[in-house]
Amino acid sequence: MTKVSYASLAALCCGLIGIAVPAGPASAQQYPNKPVRVVVAMGAGGAADLLTRSLTPMLSERLGQPYVVDNRPGANGVLGQDIVAKANPDGYTLLVQSIAMAINASLYKLPHDTLRDFTPITQLATVGLVLVVNPAFPAHNVNELIALAKSRPGELNYASFGNGSIAQIAAETFMMSTGTKLRHIAYKTSPAAVQDVVGGQVQMVFAGIPYSMGLVAAGRLRPLAVSMRTRSALAPDLPTISEAGVKDFEVVSWFGAWAPAKTPLPIVDRLNREIVEVLELPEVRKTLAARDFHPVGSTQQQFADFVKSEVAKYARLVKEAGIKVDG
Repeated sequence: MTKVSYASLAALCCGLIGIAVPAGPASAQQYPNKPVRVVVAMGAGGAADLLTRSLTPMLSERLGQPYVVDNRPGANGVLGQDIVAKANPDGYTLLVQSIAMAINASLYKLPHDTLRDFTPITQLATVGLVLVVNPAFPAHNVNELIALAKSRPGELNYASFGNGSIAQIAAETFMMSTGTKLRHIAYKTSPAAVQDVVGGQVQMVFAGIPYSMGLVAAGRLRPLAVSMRTRSALAPDLPTISEAGVKDFEVVSWFGAWAPAKTPLPIVDRLNREIVEVLELPEVRKTLAARDFHPVGSTQQQFADFVKSEVAKYARLVKEAGIKVDG
């Protein structure tokens, strides 16, 4: 048998290692080489869905593979989150979720960890809410609503997109700011909640502007005010809730993209770069502006820091408002 010296064996091992090391970056350079599943943790037709479907065609075109939207609503998006948390960290299963990602961390007993089990990619956009009522509702502005609610404590009801959804957060913030009491009716998706306000089964909802303004234009909903500090470009004559007398009121939703934890950094880097560039495209910005989305496009670190701060913020708010899953 031929003897192999330790020096020769060491040289052989180094050579093999040298061949193996580029495999990770090389596979990232080849990414994607098959369709990518984008799990939207909210229902079809809602703001998260509309935003995602505004971006995926351009991602598919730029990266040469389909980015396929898979709506997985339920438990304020927890079901969709968990699918991605447990997915293979190879860049072929991604998550788009709303501000609910931060809220859920304090509200639900999660089967995953919000900060440890995901890799933040980028914050996508922000969007405001509009307080809308059924057209037959007797209040025509915020002050009339407050007066009516105070005269009938606990009798008026509002819809939300689920326990802990931004619609509930906005309503709870409104109640704390105005000394009113409204009854919460939770739905699984934003379209279902809004449609029951249209139908008169529920009296009001803090609805996402992208979905609801078409119903406002059709006369099927009556808007009272928007939740942001500034007015919506889609309804410049509609006051903010703060302008209507609820001082310093502001509730804004946001959306982001995540990959499972341990997704290779080169893949995450590429996804961040491509998504941020797509958000800067004039045709995409025009589409988003038509729905009153405000694109962000942060770095991975900026988004990671932002999510961490939002988790802490909503932990305090959920406790202060006494929001519970069975509320």
